[in-house]
Amino acid sequence: MASIITAVFKATIGLLVNKGRDNAAANLKEGDLTDQKFRGLIVREIDDIKSKLDGLARKDLFASISFFKEGISILYEVFGRTNCGENCTVAAQSIAMGTEEEVSLQSPSAGVRTVSFAKDMNNLRCLDAMAKESLCDAKRRFKEARRKAAEAFGNEALNTSDRILAMMVRVMGTILEKVDNPAHALAACRVCLEELHSLSAVQKCFNVELMGGFKSRFNKDERMEIITAVCRINHVIYDVTQMVVSENKGLFTWPWVELSTEKVDPFRDARVTRILGALKNDFNFQARSFGQEGDEERKLKTVSGLSSNSKGHFIVGDNEDCIVRIFDRNGKFLHSLFSLNRDENTNVYGICDVATDQNDNVYVLVTLEKKATELVRGVYVFDQDNNLRHRFSLSARFRGYALTVEESSKTVFVLGAYWSPEWENVSFDHNHRCAVEVYETNGGFLRNFVVHGTIFSLLDITACNDGRVLVLTTDCVQVFSAQGVLQHKWSKVAEEKNVTHSLYSQKFHSANEHVFIVTNILECVFPELKRRCFVSIYTVDGEHLYSIHLNSPQTKVTTIEMTVTVSGRIAVAYNHYYQGRQAEIRVL
Repeated sequence: MASIITAVFKATIGLLVNKGRDNAAANLKEGDLTDQKFRGLIVREIDDIKSKLDGLARKDLFASISFFKEGISILYEVFGRTNCGENCTVAAQSIAMGTEEEVSLQSPSAGVRTVSFAKDMNNLRCLDAMAKESLCDAKRRFKEARRKAAEAFGNEALNTSDRILAMMVRVMGTILEKVDNPAHALAACRVCLEELHSLSAVQKCFNVELMGGFKSRFNKDERMEIITAVCRINHVIYDVTQMVVSENKGLFTWPWVELSTEKVDPFRDARVTRILGALKNDFNFQARSFGQEGDEERKLKTVSGLSSNSKGHFIVGDNEDCIVRIFDRNGKFLHSLFSLNRDENTNVYGICDVATDQNDNVYVLVTLEKKATELVRGVYVFDQDNNLRHRFSLSARFRGYALTVEESSKTVFVLGAYWSPEWENVSFDHNHRCAVEVYETNGGFLRNFVVHGTIFSLLDITACNDGRVLVLTTDCVQVFSAQGVLQHKWSKVAEEKNVTHSLYSQKFHSANEHVFIVTNILECVFPELKRRCFVSIYTVDGEHLYSIHLNSPQTKVTTIEMTVTVSGRIAVAYNHYYQGRQAEIRVL
């Protein structure tokens, strides 16, 4: 049997297992599907669920479980005719390149798995006629299980636990109905999540548990069971998505649970993770951290720019060492760009920011020191093979702070301000200092345009897929055309605006019609400092969708950087200035 079926099957069946009863979780991850104990485990869980169901109101739910059990039995006939029980691997395909490519995907519970998608599909075509017929028969049973489970979920006469159980069967049936091409099940799975999260009882459970208050003291066990079940369903759909699709737009935003005052991502929000952590569940979504592994040459000191390329690799500018380090999608160090080394005419004084384009070229905004007499900014451009293509200086007296690459016009936008020594001790209106300079990717100067604000309010710049350029300031987001015409502004949510007696930093990233803003707030709350770090997700036009609270480091951090990978993983870099010069990157 193709390994893609094996991996998806194991991930999906994980919804059945009572995690606290035995070592079932380990059996699912490591067990051989053809082993009778493994099969017995699955049948036992299904029978245990059925034994607890009674009453006419549950007939659709009972029927869905029966259909599902039949589908499992028939699918095992297919397993018995193939070699499915050896290694559990995951498929992926390089769609952009149009060729078979072996890649590595990370799943929060399953670890790293690598295989060729094309080889898996060829294995499916080689099934004998009887195995193909059995596979089709199993898929029909899963279809019926999905249909009856949908009817049961829509039955308001059922209690909340039964409706969530119905959704669990519906999700498993949806995925296994498309087990030979699970990517086709993902859109339907998102609809399942949206319907599940819109249940009033689910919203109330999350609202009470996250907001606290008097009601949180009562019915805690029942409430935690509901939250746990909802998060398990989210976990399986996310895992399958990561397994079968190398680039999925749906991962940029996740179906949220609407509370009384906000919208919550039930899968990535650190507050939910802490709730699940108290229950010691093995399916908690944990952010991966990297940057302090290996010898000193590989450790991050001060991150001053973070980006990612089409392979999911992380490009990290380290201002302390004046080096750009490259890590793979799992945080493993690959190599550094040492072409920034000083030559006899130009010294690299520091790194300000990094960016990438769709061809995986790397752009590094640096401070250049020429003959130790004048500080200017410049840009180094490396190709995808890490060779230095060219470098160019910015305009005289223009100090760039951040840069981005706009794909449609093939231009580089640098956010900064014009500066002159005679301005050092002069107090006047700073509004006309701030600007964006626009360059061709080969370094040719095109134009500049004014940005409203002061040098102290400029935070970051990013480009959208439709050609627009966004500038982040402490007050708002300014949206420009590629030619520099201000189209409109939109305000950030209240918690992202300047907070009295707070120090904070912000960066943002645009991807697939969404804008991500990461905010670090350090509030002075006597007698201690209260820190909050979160990512807010907007549409390009400024509609706030929801925010994700992050599990930021316990030590004090004063600056942050961020990027979003092609697969929708959010990466945030933290600089620990109160623990010596060291930094880390956490990936959601």
